[in-house]
Amino acid sequence: MLNNEIRNVLEKYGKQMVMAVQDKLIRDNTNASGDAVNSVTADVTDTTITILGNRYIQAIDKGRSAGKRMPPVVNILEWIKTRGIRQMSSSKRVMRDRDLAWVIARKISREGTLKRFGNTGTNLLGFVTNQYAEPLTNEIAELITKQTLDVSK
Repeated sequence: MLNNEIRNVLEKYGKQMVMAVQDKLIRDNTNASGDAVNSVTADVTDTTITILGNRYIQAIDKGRSAGKRMPPVVNILEWIKTRGIRQMSSSKRVMRDRDLAWVIARKISREGTLKRFGNTGTNLLGFVTNQYAEPLTNEIAELITKQTLDVSK
């Protein structure tokens, strides 16, 4: 009985956390194609909630520090096309999308990502975890306390 009640609480908070991650991706404008938002799910067991999503959500969350290898140019190219980014230049030479993707990847390698977040990530997962940790813990503690008091009667 208690296990089912705890599982129900975890399921409820798993859904809320998924919606919070999705909302933060949208508010932070870090969801160019919609793939990140659509990939977020919760895997709930009897004792845990695991938030899952596309691999690059970790790069959004933590950022990519300067001095690392270049990110895959193909991923940057996809992002350029999704965002509709075009070269801004006064020169007559227009850069191909693939060349622009290479330049962006090189810049990320040298300077890191997400300048508007201080060249670090958005702290997406930490923000959501901190928002739900206390109420989740309190609700489970109430269930355990209630069960303990019911048994001792």
